Amino acid sequence: MKIFKNTVCLISAVFFLLTFAPGCATQQNTFTEIPAATCSDVLASGIGPFSDSELAGILDDALYSDNIEECWKPVMKACLEDRRDIPLKHLKKGVKVFNQQKYKNVFHTAVYRYLSAVAKGEGEYRQEEKDLLEVYCSYLINSSISKDNDNLRQAMLLCKNLDPALYSRIFR
Repeated sequence: MKIFKNTVCLISAVFFLLTFAPGCATQQNTFTEIPAATCSDVLASGIGPFSDSELAGILDDALYSDNIEECWKPVMKACLEDRRDIPLKHLKKGVKVFNQQKYKNVFHTAVYRYLSAVAKGEGEYRQEEKDLLEVYCSYLINSSISKDNDNLRQAMLLCKNLDPALYSRIFR
């Protein structure tokens, strides 16, 4: 009888260990998903606490959901003013969306950042970029009061780096 009680206790202990011990011995990581930032979060708190990749995701979402006026423009404007790293496709879109009269400073920043990214090799210098550079330089020459205009100086440097033939034709 004593052997039977010991065997039953041993079998019960083994059963208990096999059933409950693995759950106690293994570490269970709890994963809490952090919700992705939304456009309203960025507009409410500003772009400061958000990373460049989060902002790029928000700009992508706004662009694909056709939320240009309410989300893309204000976030893009804040990114340009804060000199944040912006993907080339958004810089190109910024050149098209921000017009010269209503968003004068943002327009100049968008054109400069886009063309300087192309000059650094991030994008291709095609006929479209050449036309943009030529029109932008001509616009700055006609609208500048003096040679000391910062936008004009930046455009001259970009033109010299991107297209020396255009530079010599326009500025010499």
